[in-house]
Amino acid sequence: MWMPEYRVDFGLAIASSGCFGIYSDAEKVDRRVDYSFDDYRLAGLAVGNVPAPVLDVVEVLRGLTLIDRYARRTLPGDTRPIEQRGPRRFIATFPVRDVSLWSTTAAASLLERLVWYLGCDVLEASFVPVRERTRAYEVQQRLPLDVPAPFDAVTLLSGGLDSVFGLLSCVGFDKAKQTLAVSVDSHHRQVGLQTSIVRALRLRRPYGAWELPVVHIPLRSRVRRDLKMRESSYRMRVLGFLAAGLLASVGVGLDRLVVAENGPGALNLPGTPTLGGSRLNRAMHPTTLNLVAELVSVVLGTPFRIENVGLSLTKRQMVNRMTEAGFRPLLDLTNSCDRFPYAVADKHCGVCSSCLLRALAALDNSSIFDRLGFEGASVPVRLSTMARSAAFVHLRMVGELLDDVLASKTPIDRLWAWDPDIYQVRKEIPLSDLLVMLRAFRQDISDLAGLVDLVQSGGVLDTVQGLARLKTSY
Repeated sequence: MWMPEYRVDFGLAIASSGCFGIYSDAEKVDRRVDYSFDDYRLAGLAVGNVPAPVLDVVEVLRGLTLIDRYARRTLPGDTRPIEQRGPRRFIATFPVRDVSLWSTTAAASLLERLVWYLGCDVLEASFVPVRERTRAYEVQQRLPLDVPAPFDAVTLLSGGLDSVFGLLSCVGFDKAKQTLAVSVDSHHRQVGLQTSIVRALRLRRPYGAWELPVVHIPLRSRVRRDLKMRESSYRMRVLGFLAAGLLASVGVGLDRLVVAENGPGALNLPGTPTLGGSRLNRAMHPTTLNLVAELVSVVLGTPFRIENVGLSLTKRQMVNRMTEAGFRPLLDLTNSCDRFPYAVADKHCGVCSSCLLRALAALDNSSIFDRLGFEGASVPVRLSTMARSAAFVHLRMVGELLDDVLASKTPIDRLWAWDPDIYQVRKEIPLSDLLVMLRAFRQDISDLAGLVDLVQSGGVLDTVQGLARLKTSY
């Protein structure tokens, strides 16, 4: 099957800022793309603590995010069915500090498997010695960060509901621990969102002091805007976040990175047989996290883990735990919309997949619908708009898939038939817990669909009344 082929050259080094070249015979265009990563504060943690091979992994993963963003999956004139489009071939040269390690260990093979798993792309990688020494990690030897106390955990903070749950899990909910939260963003609204969450956790409040020991390192990333040539799917974007997190973890002397993504979101079951391959987001799938962790372990020479603390939970269960621990006010500070930050920061579109999952999570709180959809629109109008969205249709299809799985005499085997990679989950959570989580998610889908149907049929006019009726009918 034909696929676009891209040749990529990073020049002397994959530095904190610079440009890389990308060329495709199909496009007949030779482009130079400028980029910058504001990682000087993280570099201070790395000095003297992070082995050179781990720095190589960080930069190679970062390089893959750049390639993924500027290598289009579908070129003009492609008439194949949409489910057949997407795979690309990357012929890339990566500058690294230790070339022999990438040629004598499993590192290169793991990298190729990771690229194939995330986007069904073929990577043909070669490695050359780094030839540039004016890099952030070398410069920061003169100004290393002063870490006042050892950290118990490092986690990623995006500003969404799941990442806040992960941060609270690191501080122990009821037992404070020193936690380093790392954020990577590309828009100033995200910076403000993340900062407000951390500030709320740190401050003493009259009605009950949280005062949690959280250190926050926000990092900015910038890539030249080129909407005509940019790829929208961006399946490998997660590698940039994970690279920053693993650099921080190794830098402070830890052997694990904590992330948080609810189980249904991490597994991301396909709603239809044609929804797979490059069309399916596997950013936080256990297979993705295991491949990255194994890659770091190989170059580090010691075991390294990436732990998803939300894998056995639905988003609704996350919210319940946060509420029980007294952190419900934090929900109003989070943003879950796929259109953020391009939409208004304090509103959610109400129709994307993330908004629907957020509605499932906070369904017992009718005020959630006040932030969904257009300002001034009534709840029935918002729910009607939600029901017409493609994401809502997909959610119902996932519900039908779960009905098929859970009604089977061998549900685990049926689940693996849909997605064999879910087999990896058995290493992280008991299979019985997996089925409990999927049943809970199916119930959440039923609750939301039931509420939409009640309001659209005219059976209820008030969201609170609809929620009360749902609680008695399910």
